[in-house]
Amino acid sequence: DKGGETTTEVAVYDPQSNAWSTGPALPGRDFDGFGTSSFGTADGLFCTNASGGLYVLSADGRTWEEAAQL
Repeated sequence: DKGGETTTEVAVYDPQSNAWSTGPALPGRDFDGFGTSSFGTADGLFCTNASGGLYVLSADGRTWEEAAQL
């Protein structure tokens, strides 16, 4: 975040409108937002967190659903 602390907040960039919006926060506590990795596939947008969770963004883009625990 702006204060240098870890966070689970998500910002989404839309290249068509050249604008940022707020997405659903990643599951977990603030430290879980540290060292995340995100990737898109034909099956959706996936993200990992520091606690070893693998999440997929819901079809409506409002929540993260647990896909696996590493």
